[in-house]
Amino acid sequence: MTAQAERLTVLMTIESPDHVPDLREAAKILDVPVSALDDGFGIIAVDPAKGTYTVRVFADALPEGSPWRDDGKTSGPYADVVIEPFGPPKA
Repeated sequence: MTAQAERLTVLMTIESPDHVPDLREAAKILDVPVSALDDGFGIIAVDPAKGTYTVRVFADALPEGSPWRDDGKTSGPYADVVIEPFGPPKA
């Protein structure tokens, strides 16, 4: 397991109504370095018609004192929980 994989992560939503942002643009919107974003997770469309996207951010890269600013361009942080099946598959 890499050091990056062991870091606590959270999800943040960003608004980009005109186009799908790349990680560099998402980092700029969130005012964090690009290295604070999980590039393996990428940019996930939540509501592309409204320009809402989610990124995974390393929690230690966010400024202390959450909740995050509510400026209409960002929201979060939200829990980044592991989703997996409960128990063995049923036939």
